[in-house]
Amino acid sequence: MVASASPIPPIDLARMAKEQLRDPKVAELRKQPGALNLKEVNLDGCVLLCDVSTSRPRPIAPPLWTKTIFEAIHNLSHFGHKPTTRAISARYVWPGLKREVKNMSNGMVERFHRSLKAALKARLLAPGWMDELPIVLLGIRSTWKEDLDAAPALLTNDTNLRIPGDFFPSNSAERISPGSTFVRDLQENFRKLSPLSPVHHGTTKKYLPRDLMSAEQVYVRHDAHRGPLVRPYDGPFKVLYRSDKHFDILRNNKYTRVSINRL
Repeated sequence: MVASASPIPPIDLARMAKEQLRDPKVAELRKQPGALNLKEVNLDGCVLLCDVSTSRPRPIAPPLWTKTIFEAIHNLSHFGHKPTTRAISARYVWPGLKREVKNMSNGMVERFHRSLKAALKARLLAPGWMDELPIVLLGIRSTWKEDLDAAPALLTNDTNLRIPGDFFPSNSAERISPGSTFVRDLQENFRKLSPLSPVHHGTTKKYLPRDLMSAEQVYVRHDAHRGPLVRPYDGPFKVLYRSDKHFDILRNNKYTRVSINRL
């Protein structure tokens, strides 16, 4: 845990003040502050544009400083996102702090949904769209990406998938060599992955006392909740019948069958 800790970056107020003067978003806030009460405040000898609507002045965080501010607050104790949001909001004005998804990430998801819906519409001849989903996903994985010079299946499987219509493999013995450096590095990393050796669970031999099969009386492990000074075993009880898997004992004047693992 100590090796994974990272140093907390300091907040250089002088550099932040210079970035406030250059950043266009901070300039927009100066013109249209909205609900913010903006004033220039002297903090540790640096004049910063701050919101003074609360009990303490909160400097405006330029976009280039958001990561540094986040690490300076979050890396103290690595608390959850809600306490981190409250701690940042109490000290700085971070426009768009509670925005959930970046537009770029949301756009990538929407583009994939658009391609998936278009492919389903082209294949769909009946209401059962789930029946067409496997062949549509196969086509998406086999589609050639011009920017990567490879198909998605080629990135991870090191070979293209055989789609319907490819009844016979190609006669060419040449290996597909993608032109993208990213694809070649990814394929090389996958080749280095080796499967783990199989683990056979339940084959270990359990310990049994040597005299258990000939003992006339046995102790039974107490599996219920025990207090700090309660014995771990109950008994002894008289053995009425024994086998390889269970024993029949006389417990409280009743015939009770107990697994051999509890003896």
